Amino acid sequence: MLRIWTFLTDQEITYLKALRRQNWHAIQTGPNSASTYQSTITDQELSDRGINLPREPYVEYNKRPPHDFYL
Repeated sequence: MLRIWTFLTDQEITYLKALRRQNWHAIQTGPNSASTYQSTITDQELSDRGINLPREPYVEYNKRPPHDFYL
């Protein structure tokens, strides 16, 4: 058995554990989470300044039938 010696009280340890658990389930934001990054500059503002962004072509896909046996 591993025994860790600390000067923290049980209440402080419980608080830190709860805080760590809460942060684990929180939505990750910040400079390291590029997937959640949203620009605050709109495309309209960029086009007003003469910056043209390449737009993805609109593609309409055929919907697949649902994979439900009972339909």
